[in-house]
Amino acid sequence: MEENTAAVDFRPVKRYFSRIGLSCSLLMLITVAVQFLAAALIRLKYPQFMESDWYIWLISVLPLYLLAFPVYLYTLPKPIDKPVAKNGISAREFLMYLVMCFGIMYPLNLLGYGVTSALQSLFRLPARNPLETAMSMSNIYVTFIFAVLLAPLMEELIFRKLLIDRIGRIDKRTALFFSALAFGLFHGNFYQFFYAYGLGLLFGFIYIKTGRIRYTVGLHMIINFLGTVVSAAVLKFSKMDSLKGKAADQVELINGFLASLPSMAVLAAYGLALLALVAAGVYLLIRERRRFMVAEPDDAIPDEKAFSIVYATWGVALFLAISAAQFVINLL
Repeated sequence: MEENTAAVDFRPVKRYFSRIGLSCSLLMLITVAVQFLAAALIRLKYPQFMESDWYIWLISVLPLYLLAFPVYLYTLPKPIDKPVAKNGISAREFLMYLVMCFGIMYPLNLLGYGVTSALQSLFRLPARNPLETAMSMSNIYVTFIFAVLLAPLMEELIFRKLLIDRIGRIDKRTALFFSALAFGLFHGNFYQFFYAYGLGLLFGFIYIKTGRIRYTVGLHMIINFLGTVVSAAVLKFSKMDSLKGKAADQVELINGFLASLPSMAVLAAYGLALLALVAAGVYLLIRERRRFMVAEPDDAIPDEKAFSIVYATWGVALFLAISAAQFVINLL
């Protein structure tokens, strides 16, 4: 096996991955640069717009969708001419994958918070979660448009279809891990990196097995809807306003507590439902672990050469360096 792989010329594959890395680099660079310039211009010329519900989302996504994405699409190398099988999944399988999302997302979200908190404590940095900032600065309808409808569609197109369609025809396992890594890195912060990477692995597996983006778009939309719209609605409803002020006497305190019981019950039920879904998701991931195999006999990249062929190329190294800089900037 070693003799065969040693005789193979991997230079064309390396050049192919450098092109992909360059495209990912341009996607991130253009997005961040235009976001910075647009925010500076608005702050200077139209500071009142910064108070708008639309501001944070427009400044976040329009540079990506209107400028960076066309460049990314144009610079990506053409996919190798190799047929891709199209398969379906049942409603039961879709529901199983949805529950698995909870088993991935919430534990890894806690890991992200833990890593970020540790770094902030170590270097005495301020706490700032970009997603929470975006949600706090917009209303639920704007959040629904951008976080539930547009983001899943564009992110699945960018990180699943366009990447996996190219890399998967060379090596499916590499396609799975690279697309998930790119998806996690593009979020630009430790808060979101770990769960985005984990979900990227699951979504990538589903897309590789089915060849259909509609399944991952659907899962992505549901997860974002539950994580942004539903969670925000529950938290808003469960604010115990009657207990916020100081009660004049014990009777008022008791009355305030009794008035807050319905909202407390809703919050408790929501929390218990999430815990149940997380536990069920972890269980399913463990039970179904043997199904998560994507490697095939015709995969072209041997395990022992994967790092040098993929990640040590100049284009991918540039993307990793830009991503690292973005993580550092977002910590400051």
